[in-house]
Order: sequence, then C-alpha cells, then structure tokens
Amino acid sequence: MTHNVADKFKNLNKDSVQHFYFCQGPPFTSGEAHIGHAWNHIIKDAIIRHKTSQGYNVFKRAGWDMHGLPIEVKVEGKFGIKTKKDIEIFGTDKFIEECKNFAITNMQAMTSQLKELTVWLDWENAYQTIDKHYMESVWFGIKKAHEKNLLYEKEKVIHWCPRCETAMAGYEVADGYKEVTDMAIYVRTKLKNKGKFNTQFKDASIVIWTTTPWTLPANVAIAVNPEIDYCVVEYENEKGEAERVICSRNSTKRIFGGQKSKGKDMKDIKKKKYKDDVLGVNAKNEDVKTENPENSEENNKDENKNENLNLNIIGTFKGKELENLEYEPVLNIPSQNEVEHKIVMAKELVCEEDGSGCVHIAPGHGEEDASVGEKYNLPSLSPVDESGKFTIEPYKGIYIKDANKIIINTLKETGKLLKTENVTHTYPHCWRCHTPLLLRKTKQWFLAISKIRDELLKNNANINWIPNFIGHGGTSRFENWIKEPADWCISRQRYWNTPLPVWKCEKCNNIDVIGTIPELAEKGYFQNHGDSENLRVKRGDVVEGGNLRNLKKLNSEDEISDLHKNFVDNVVLKCEKCGNIMRRVKDVTDVWLDSGSASWANLGYPADKSNMSLFPPDFITEGSDQTRGWFYSLLVMGTIAFDEIAYKNVLYHGFTLDEKGKKMSKSLGNVINPKDVVNKFGVDVMRMYVLSVTPWDDLKFSMEEVKNTDKLMNMLLNVVAFIKTYGGLDNYVYDEHRTSKEYFAQIKDDLQIEDRMLISLINSLVKNTKENFAQFNIHTSVSEMEKFINILSRYYLKLIRRRVWMEKESREKETAYFTLFYTMDKFCKILSPLAPHIAEYIYGTLFTPTTEESVHLCSFPEYDESLIDESQNTKLELCNDIVTSVLSAREKAKIKLRWPVREINVNIQNDKTSDLYEVEQAILTLANAEKISYEKISTTIKLKPNYASIGKKFGNKTTDVANIIGKISDEERKIIERDRKINIGDFEITDDDIKTETVLPEGIVGEKFDGGVVYISTEIDEGLFKKGISREVIRRIQTMRKDLDLEELDVVECVIEGDEEFSSTINDSKALIEHETRTKINLVPQHSEKISTGYYAKDWEIEDFEVRIGMKK
Repeated sequence: MTHNVADKFKNLNKDSVQHFYFCQGPPFTSGEAHIGHAWNHIIKDAIIRHKTSQGYNVFKRAGWDMHGLPIEVKVEGKFGIKTKKDIEIFGTDKFIEECKNFAITNMQAMTSQLKELTVWLDWENAYQTIDKHYMESVWFGIKKAHEKNLLYEKEKVIHWCPRCETAMAGYEVADGYKEVTDMAIYVRTKLKNKGKFNTQFKDASIVIWTTTPWTLPANVAIAVNPEIDYCVVEYENEKGEAERVICSRNSTKRIFGGQKSKGKDMKDIKKKKYKDDVLGVNAKNEDVKTENPENSEENNKDENKNENLNLNIIGTFKGKELENLEYEPVLNIPSQNEVEHKIVMAKELVCEEDGSGCVHIAPGHGEEDASVGEKYNLPSLSPVDESGKFTIEPYKGIYIKDANKIIINTLKETGKLLKTENVTHTYPHCWRCHTPLLLRKTKQWFLAISKIRDELLKNNANINWIPNFIGHGGTSRFENWIKEPADWCISRQRYWNTPLPVWKCEKCNNIDVIGTIPELAEKGYFQNHGDSENLRVKRGDVVEGGNLRNLKKLNSEDEISDLHKNFVDNVVLKCEKCGNIMRRVKDVTDVWLDSGSASWANLGYPADKSNMSLFPPDFITEGSDQTRGWFYSLLVMGTIAFDEIAYKNVLYHGFTLDEKGKKMSKSLGNVINPKDVVNKFGVDVMRMYVLSVTPWDDLKFSMEEVKNTDKLMNMLLNVVAFIKTYGGLDNYVYDEHRTSKEYFAQIKDDLQIEDRMLISLINSLVKNTKENFAQFNIHTSVSEMEKFINILSRYYLKLIRRRVWMEKESREKETAYFTLFYTMDKFCKILSPLAPHIAEYIYGTLFTPTTEESVHLCSFPEYDESLIDESQNTKLELCNDIVTSVLSAREKAKIKLRWPVREINVNIQNDKTSDLYEVEQAILTLANAEKISYEKISTTIKLKPNYASIGKKFGNKTTDVANIIGKISDEERKIIERDRKINIGDFEITDDDIKTETVLPEGIVGEKFDGGVVYISTEIDEGLFKKGISREVIRRIQTMRKDLDLEELDVVECVIEGDEEFSSTINDSKALIEHETRTKINLVPQHSEKISTGYYAKDWEIEDFEVRIGMKK
C-alpha cells in the first residue's frame, strides 16, 4: 500500500454529514510499543477502517500521554538522580527539558512501531498532553470544578512516596501492592484512671498491636470495640512478679499462646474506598498469612518465653466500660508527653480475630485513624517529612523504617514490649519507583467527587459498555466504585506534569483559578529574573498594592509560550481582594487529569471550538486496568466540565499474557515482541490472531495459534492463486458488468447448488459483519470469516475444480467464475479492516485497474437480503461439519483422503436427514466416498469400571467390584439407567462407578459432529484399491510437474515403469490420470529402459509397488 493511499484514506469522507468521533486513549511515552499496545491499536484501527468504509467522516486523531512520574523516573535514571534535592541541584528547568526530550523521542519511536502494524490513525496531527493548548484544556476542566465548588484544599492523610516525595491517589496505590514480611509487636501501656481499674484491677496495662512501630510517636488514642468481651489477665513475668494486662478475651491465645495474628487490622494497608479492587486493601483472613522467617529466631527468642507462663483471667467486661479511660504515653518522648491519651470506641476498626482487640490510633498516619480522630476531636500528629524522615526528637532525621528497630529496642528496655511476631501481608509500594509508601498528613488539593456521585451514576447509565457487566449492574466493579467515590487528590509535588492552575494571594490567601490562556494573558504579569530591559515595566504598568515592582504585564497570549512549571511559576497575578501579589501554588496535577480531559482536549477545546459538535466521543477502548484509570477519569471530568457523558461506547479488553496465562516479564523470559511476530508471519496474521480473541478476556498469546492463523490466511491466498491461474487460462477477468444485478439475473437459473450456497453465505456474512461491528463484536466477525475461508477453500473450490477444468467454454464454468468473483469482491472489502495487506492483495490481483485504486478507498459492500437463504446456509454448514467428521474418522482408521471409502453412514438428530439430500453429492465428492446412507448402525454398549470412583468407595474390594461391573447384563444396565444405581451382591453400584463405551461392528469407525454421528466403512475392496493407487500416481506426477515448473496448460509425455500387477491396477484409470495431470501416458514393463536421456525421472514407492516415472515436454 502506498503513502498516496494512506493519505487519501486519511481524508476520506471529509464532506460526509455522518461523523464518528474516536478518542484515543493515550499510551505513555515511557518505553517501546509492546504486545498490549499492538492488540489495543489493532482493535482501534479495525473499528476506524470499518466506519470509514461505511461513509463516516471519522475523527481519528492519535494521542500520547507524555507527562508523569514514569518519565521523570526514566530521566532520573539517565542522570543518576536519586532525590528531589538532586533535581534542584541538576536544575528544574533543565530537568523539565530533559523530560520533554525523552517523551518526544519515545513518541516518535512508538509511532513508527505502531505504524508498522498498519494502524492508520492520524499520526501527523496526534495530540500531545505536553502541548500548551492541551494543557489549557486540562485547566479548563479544573476551572469548571472550581466554579462548581468542587475544588478544595485540605490537610488529609494520604499515601505518600518518600522517594518521589509526592502524594499518591488511591487508584495509583491499588496496583502497587507487594507481599512483604514485617515485624508486628504487642505493646503494653498503663492506665492512668482511678476507679475500679485502680482498685479491683490495680496497675493494669492495656495491650496494643501494630505492624508499624514507627507510627507510635504519633499515637493519641486506643480504639476498642464496645460490644466484644475484654478481660484482665494476670500472669508472672520473667522475674516472677505478677503483671496485669487488658486485652480482648479472644486474643489471649495470640498474646500468650502459640497463635499468630493475621494482620486484619493493619491500618497502614487498610483502604476502605478500594476494598473491592485490590488484595490487601481491606485485608481478609484468606489474603494474609503468617510465618516465622529463619532470620527472625533471635528477634523472637526472649519475648516469646511468655507463652509458657500460667495465666489467670481475673475479670471480664464489655469494651464500652473502657471508654474515655486515659493511659500513659507508649513512648516517653516530648511530643507524646504533651498529649492526653484516651480510649475511644470504634466498632468498625476492631475485630476479635486479630491483634489484641485494642487498636493503636495515629490520626496523622492512617485514613481510618483520621476518621476516628475527627469523630472524637483527637489531636493529629504527623512528625514525618516529605522524605519519610522524622522531624521530632529523639528520631529526628531518621528514616521511618530505620526507626522501627530503635523504637522496638526502647520498648524492650522500658518493659513495654510484650511480644513480637513476623507477619507476611500485602503492602502498597510506589507504582513507578517501587518504594514502600507511607500514610502521612499533608495539605493537598482535591476534587469533591462525593458531591457528584448521583450525576456520575446517571451519566454512566447512558454509556454503552461492551460487555455490559463491566460497567452496569450489581456485579460491576465500575458502577460499585462510583457508588462510593472517594474525593480525588489531584495535586502532586513533582515537576513534569500540567501545573495546577491555582494562584494564591501572599497576603489574604484568596485564590484565583485560571481556565484558559487568554485569561492568563489578561490577568498575568511576568516576573523579572534579570536586568533584561524587555522585562522591565514602565511606571504606569506597575501594579499597586504590594511589592509588585519589576513585573511585566502580559499583553497577549502569544507571549505565553508554554504552560509548564518552569514558565508559569514566573507568572503572577494581582489579587482582586487586597491588590497584593498572587503566586501559583507549587504543585502540579495528577497525570490522570491530562488523559481525563482527552474527550474535549483532543478536539482542541476551548482554544478551538469548531469541532465540539462531535463531543462526546462515539467510541473508546482500552485495557481492563483503565476501569479505575482512564474510563473513570474521563467520566468524572466530562461530568464536571459539561454535565454529560464523556463517551458513548466503551469496549473493555483484557491483558496480554503468555500462553500459560502468566504476565509477560523480561525476568521470566516470556516477553513476545510484536515486531518478531510480524517479521515471522506478517502484519495481517498478527492482526487476525489478536482480533479473533474475545476482547474482554485476557489474550493468552500463543505462537501455535498464530501458526494456525497463518495456515488459514495461506488457504485464502491459495484461493486467490486458483482464481488467478484458472481464470487466466480461460481469459476470465473481472468486469463490473459480470457482478451486476442485471448479469446475475441472466445466469441465476444456471447456478449450481454450491454456487447458490456460497452466494447466500457471502451475503449473510456481509450482513452479519455490519451488525457485529455495530455492536463492536469484532471477534465474532473474525470467527465467521475464518469459517467462511474454510468453506471457500475446502468445500467450494474442490466442488468446482471439475467445472473449471473443462477445456471448452460452458455455462457451468462461467457460473463458477461468476460466483468466485462475486464472492471475493465482497469478501475482500469486509476483510480489509482486519487484514489490510491481504485484502489489498486480493483486490489488486482480481479487481484493479478497472475499479477503485485501493480496497481501502471502497465503500462497505451491500448485501442482498433476497439472496440469503438461511436453510441453504444451514445445509452448507451441516455439510461442512459432516465432511470434517469424516476426515477425523479417516485419521482414526488411517485412511488417506486420496483413497475412497465405500460408504458413509450419517445418523443425524432432530430428523434433519432431508437437509442432506441436496448436498449428498457434495459430501461424497469432498469426503471421497462412493455411497451415503442413513440407516442406524447396530452398536453395543460395553460397561467398564470407573476406577477413580470405585477405588475411593470400595478400597480393597475394588477388584471384586470391577469384575462385577464387567459382567453386568443388559437388564441390569437398564435398571442403572432408570434408577442410577443397582445392588449386586454386597455392593451398591451407581452410575458414577461405571464408564460406558460404544462398540461398533468390525470394519466401521465413527466420529461425532454437532447434531449427530458419522460412520465410515474401513474395508478396501479391489475397486477402491485401484482408485486409491491411481490417486497416488496422480499426486506423484503433480509433484514432478512442479519440479519441472510446468505451466498449467503444458501437456507432457509420461512414461510409467512398473510390474504387471501395477500396470493392471492403474490401466482402467489411465484416462483419468492423463486428464488430471495433463499428460500422455505410456505404461511399460519394469526395467524396460524406456525412460531414456532427456526425461526427468524419479523412483517412487507406491504402497508395495516399486515404480519409476519419467517426464519430458
């Protein structure tokens, strides 16, 4: 295909009033295109090509996601950057420029890779999220959120990456869980209150359990369940002294016995909002296991001695009796000594199956802890900085994980450490740098998604999800997720993202949110960084009301060359309230705001309003990971910006895995590069294979299945070669008149049964393809086309070979050619969106130059409803099924297809025998059989023991039962069929204990098909033997013709040497052999030396005959 065709395709239907807006889900430009990218873009390309063929003016702009932490991490690695401080030293301007260069370089490489798959998106005008007008579109959405009071700044506990030093949203955390082993500790601290806990239970301590000792410096409360039983346990410590502790009644064995906690109340991993999506976010018992690593023995040796001491439970009570009791700080450090610690009620946090039943509460380091803190007005401590290091003594400057050991040693020294254990659980890690995350209290910007819950649900109800259950209904993760939406943390403390368009007054904290470049130009002033005179302002331009000297008023949007951080951080505004200077907040936005704005940013809005009539997109498709990613962010931002859906139809597809269902990984060596597949099999084989998979299932990529697809496409190419060869011999070339309705009317009555069937089938296929694509069920169309290729090649061509082989012109030959051209004209056009190169080859070989320049410039073919005969289609499919089963039966009997069988017997269900009468001759021809019959074959049923069942039931009596089953009579078998069991002797035998085997008469082999069974006779009599040998001779001669590279019409001399028996065997078929091989045959005795110099000769062994064949032109 030429660039000229691709260019014409890009501009096809530009004047059409039918529009189809495809919105590209932008891939990250952080690496090379992988097999998942290939599958995704091939699906998109097939839809786009099909819609274009239907006359739609398709908006098909490509797009790239070019911001974000993945690119920052790559650039950091390139320059050996480890921390944000390193970036500041490197230079933020330079760092941003390097990120830009990296993104552009990868975009160009990935564009080239995807173009090689013949994906005809509009690559030249691809949207880039780093473009200033695209970023303006993102600002537009944020401005809309501000106008609707959905944008707010608040201090909240969120996940934080200490290495990247930035906030993480919940959906980012959800995909980053890894299994880790942490040390969990049981810690006791004394109650301070008077009352019965100072008399009856004097000096009692309360026991807490945690897997994050580093959060203890932030402890402000202990939560208990008001409804469960607690107790005071008295035991002897190592010094023989009596100790009393309070814990839940069910936790005593975990604390003092051998049981271990399972980790259900590990607040550092609980994520209520995402509990249905990720393992461990609300860890269930089956999700978490405990173990004692070998290297933990020394750690546990001293503390676990308590397990063998005698216990005395001296009192039990409900948790509610502990409410508001105060306790001593767990750690004797300044920040803890300033806090009043108390016990609070939190039924939802505490369970009886884990820990001590007393949960350590640190509102500054836990989302649910923060909720408890708000409920009870507790103080919130978060003494950890952006890099995960403590900001308070005595741990100041120490990384939190390193502080764990110090804190545990302190607890041990002060006698508060009761026990340690190692717990294996899932814990969130940064999705890009893989550092363990922490929860910390920090001020961030949020979108109040909870306020628009009802609007989200309403808009989602109007979206067509493919398949429906992904987006709608009680089992839909997507719908259930938006029923309980968390507010979206959109701020990030990084560099290479769209800057948050919020300016805040330095004096009064008033904010202004900028929504467009013209608005920024109207309100903005550029700060002077040097002495350059063009940045200095005239006296009249200086803003009054604050220290606003050396500012240059922005006069037009042309002066705003970029919207990235290194530019807009130099733009200040004048506060409308107090007249002072306003500076942009330093944060950038979550990268998902970029792609979440794509539905209108792709159209250039708000800078360019000319295409907004296309909004919302007609179609999007991405992988299953985008359910909580792009699909969600598009819906949210579309609802915020325009109060409507952000897409009409969404096709959800699975992940690409290896053939065993494992994730592809370089470390496992199972990564398949799409380029390798294309180099070996070609683009179209790759496309047809991936499009054949049900998209919402995972694609388990199998090279064996690719090979099968390759064989199928070669079958199709062989059909083209057949038409080209025989049509060329007969000077039959395509003529539009010869596929017209008028010409069809002239020859309709002369069409053979196989012609009418194929014409019916191709019209039906065109109709179904149109309907399937309308529902975005591409895989169904591929399946039907594959079936059609099989029927065309293995059924139709074999049936018409005799007709096109005729020397003279005939109506039979003409109708065969008509049917082939009629069929291939339609088929190559419906195939073109799926296999563009092969479709173009078919079109160019058979139909140009009398038609359109390219199949890709043709319209989708029409189908003729009057020519669709479903009964004929059914007969054709039934015929194909029967022939396929005969071939399988032949394999069982080891009878080659060249050898005829005496009889085929068909037993068909539902009284459909009459459906076969019209296709009997076709079945006999294709199956190479002499006769077809429909009488019932007399079979017997043999019963065999099912050892898997009787072995379990009867043990050492198994042999006895097996012998009984082998002797069951017909009468006893009928009882089993009726009652499903029978008592024989001392044994009750059920139908599960028995296997049945159908025994056929000798010389008969059977094979099932959908709707019946076919039987073939395996007896080869003298007549069949002669025909079989003749076919073997024909095959050898055809092979030798290929060796000589003979033309189809070349007639050659052929001498066959064999013994007398051989010559006698093939003599009756001599004329047939000559006709089939275009030869003049001379049968001569063996070793007669009639094959002289000048002959091309080969020795063959045909069955038990030694044969020599010589040929010459």
